Amino acid sequence: MRAAADSNTFLLGHTGTIAINPALYKNLSFNASTDLQPVAMFASSALLLVVPAASPVKSVAQLADALKAKNADLSYASSGAGTGGHLTAEMFLHALGARAVHAPYKGTAPALADVAGGQVDFSFSVIPAAMALVKAGKLRALAVTSAKRLALLPDVPTVAESGVSALAGFESTLTYGILAPKGVPQADVAQLGAEILKAASTPEFQSKLGIEGAEPLLGGAAEYARKVQEESRKWSEVVKFSGASV
Repeated sequence: MRAAADSNTFLLGHTGTIAINPALYKNLSFNASTDLQPVAMFASSALLLVVPAASPVKSVAQLADALKAKNADLSYASSGAGTGGHLTAEMFLHALGARAVHAPYKGTAPALADVAGGQVDFSFSVIPAAMALVKAGKLRALAVTSAKRLALLPDVPTVAESGVSALAGFESTLTYGILAPKGVPQADVAQLGAEILKAASTPEFQSKLGIEGAEPLLGGAAEYARKVQEESRKWSEVVKFSGASV
C-alpha cells in the first residue's frame, strides 16, 4: 500500500488478509479492502472436514448429532486462532447451535496429526494436507465446504448436502486475487486484469489450481471488489458471534 503507484508493485490477496484480518485485529493501521484497489480474482479454495479414521462418525449428520448430544465435550483443531479453519468451524457450530472446544495449533501439520491420532475429534483443513492423511488411511473425509462438489474430490459431498436442515446453504471458501496500491492508473489495472484472467483461463493454470484443492473463480476489478465487500461482511459477522481473537 505504501509502494509508488507506478504499476510495478502488486499484492496476491487472500480472504484472510483482505477480509478476515480487519475484523480480527482491532488496531490495524490499514484496511486492505479500502486502501488497495482490486485488479482481478482468479481462484477460490474450500476446506475439507475430517475426523480420525477410527472415529465412529461417518457423516456430517452423525457429527452434528454427536455435537448436540455431547454438549461441548468434543473438540476441533485448527492451524491457529483466527484462521479460515477456525472461523469455518465456528460458523458450522453456530449454524447447528452447538459448541465444541477449540484446539489451536501452530500450523496445519500438528493440528492434523492430533486429529489423526484421535486426540482431537474433527477439523476443517486446507485440502492438500488433509488429503495426504486421508489417502494414508489416517483421516476420514466427511465433506467439503464449497457450494458444489470439487472436481478433485467428486465422491466427497458438500456440507450443505448433509441433509441437516441447519446446514442448508452452508459455504465457506477463500478467494484469491491481485490488488494494486491506490493511484495506479485504471488503464494499467484493466490491462493487467485482462492478462491475469487470460492466464487463469488456461488448462495448464487450472490444472495447477486443482492440485492445490482450488478452483477457478474469474472476475475483473468490479467483480473482485464486490467479492471483497461480501466476504468482509460475512467474516466480520463470524468473528463477532464467535468471539474469535488472536
